[in-house]
Amino acid sequence: MYHGPLGHDSQELIKYFEENGARRCPPHANPAEYMLEIIGAGDPNYKGKDWADVWARSKHHQARSDEIADMIEKRAHVAHSKNVKDDREYAMPLSKQTAAVVQRSFVSYWRTPNYIVGKFILHVMTGLFNCFTFYHLGYAKIDFQSRIFSVFMTLTISPPLMQQLQPVFLRSRNIFRLRENNAKIYSWFAWTTGAILAEIPYSLIAGGVYFCCWWWGIFGYRVSSFTSGFTFLCLCLFELYYVGLGQMIASFAPNELFASLLIPFFFFFVVSFCGVIVPPPQLPTFWRSWMYWLTPFHYLLEALLGVSGNPILVPGSCHGTEGAQRKDHAKSLARQTSTNSPSCARPANSPVSTRRPGKRARATRTSTSAKRAGTSKSARTASANSARTPTVTSSVGASASTTSISGGTLVFLPPLSRSTSPSYTSPPFYGSGSRILSMR
Repeated sequence: MYHGPLGHDSQELIKYFEENGARRCPPHANPAEYMLEIIGAGDPNYKGKDWADVWARSKHHQARSDEIADMIEKRAHVAHSKNVKDDREYAMPLSKQTAAVVQRSFVSYWRTPNYIVGKFILHVMTGLFNCFTFYHLGYAKIDFQSRIFSVFMTLTISPPLMQQLQPVFLRSRNIFRLRENNAKIYSWFAWTTGAILAEIPYSLIAGGVYFCCWWWGIFGYRVSSFTSGFTFLCLCLFELYYVGLGQMIASFAPNELFASLLIPFFFFFVVSFCGVIVPPPQLPTFWRSWMYWLTPFHYLLEALLGVSGNPILVPGSCHGTEGAQRKDHAKSLARQTSTNSPSCARPANSPVSTRRPGKRARATRTSTSAKRAGTSKSARTASANSARTPTVTSSVGASASTTSISGGTLVFLPPLSRSTSPSYTSPPFYGSGSRILSMR
């Protein structure tokens, strides 16, 4: 049919067929497919030219024949060297193999946009659904539970993403195993490197799209840039993790069906022992001793919940994002304590008591004993001390402690924790200027 140089993008080949009466090749057509269609390969109803006769009569045939005859004539008089030895398994070195296969993998992904578009659509839809399901979470107890669910929903998008990438991986593996590997065109290392590296850029970009759809509507509008950047880094690691896990499962699966059946089995172990479905103290000792520490979702959840549950803010500032968090947390706690106290703020002229409630009782007992003894001076001293000490009544609830002082009520806000013990300190995000009394 044709023998000779192909040229850039097979332009020499295309020019040969067009010069001999073939139809013009479309600009974006595959030259190999164009050639097969022209010569009627595999078509029993082909009625076109006999391209073998066309080649035999062409000037290209005569030029190639002369070139081959000249090469044979020159090599016939060259003595064979005993030092010539070539025991290489592949014609090209490993570095050139890897570079060529990686480039081919990127071109293949670019020419098949269906897989890439599906990946991006899944990230966008799940990110928006997660965002508007938990939109603008506050700092109440139920909001902290919702934070766990929101982060957990982010991690559960990995099974459909793994099922998306496995058919692409398996088709590429079958071509390598049946054709390239048997022909010793390139090694398995070059193919594996190309299959992995071609996935990484698209996965990282898709993770960034998901981050923008999910993070800013729930947490990101009120936290620092460091918190947002750390969360984005965790999502990038999550993208790399599910790509590696999906390709690992597909690598020892014989076909696409068996690979899709293995995903729930592996994902069950990864997600069941991460600490969300079953809390760590309730896990059986056998699984808690090793599987809880083995699953990667355990550490990924710790990182994401650490920044979303206790965000890093600008210290000592009561404005901007920190002020918004203080306001929301104060409102939520005020609603919880509104049934026990009519006021949730200390009056401007009300003094803050730094004395423990037991001191007034001791002062009262001292005054009573002095009166019974008949000492008028001690009685007057105790009465004066009692008059200077404001009336203090303390009550500690599950979410806040309330101290009633003469002229108003002071609410002691607890930290962001599930503990109901009165031994707590003020929340760290209230700023250095907040006057909150710590109970010990």
